Amino acid sequence: MPRGDAMQAAPTYQIAFKFQFKQGFTQPQQVQINIVDSNNFVMVNGEQVQLQPYLALYTPPLSNFNISKQQMFLNIANGEGGEGMQGLAWATFTSGSSAQTLTLNLQAQTGLISTTYAVLGTSSSGVLSAGQNIISVSQ
Repeated sequence: MPRGDAMQAAPTYQIAFKFQFKQGFTQPQQVQINIVDSNNFVMVNGEQVQLQPYLALYTPPLSNFNISKQQMFLNIANGEGGEGMQGLAWATFTSGSSAQTLTLNLQAQTGLISTTYAVLGTSSSGVLSAGQNIISVSQ
C-alpha cells in the first residue's frame, strides 16, 4: 500500500528484493542496487530495511551490508545453491505519466545470483537484470 503525507511529494511503497543463489559459492559476491532517478530509499518513521532468509532457515553470512538514500549494498561472504535472502525496503516512487516509477541500476553477477522484486500491496513484480531497470506501479 502506498504511504505519504503532505510533507512528502512522492508516495512510498515497500519493496521486497529477493536474491536467490543459482549455485553455491565460497568467494564473496557483491550486489549493489542504485536508485538512478529522483527517488530515495526511505529510512524514517521506523521504515527501516530488513534482511531475512529466502528459501532457507538462516540468512547467508554477510561481510558487509549498507544502505543509504540512493544505494543498497550487500557483500555476501558465501552461499548455497537454491538459498538466498530477501531485503525489505521502503522507497519513494515519483510520477511517470500514468504510473509511479522507480529507476534502479543493478550491479551483480546475474549468472550466479537471481534478483527479483515485488512491490508489496500491489501486483507489481518482476526480475531485475544487470544494468538499468524501471519498476512501475500503475495507479
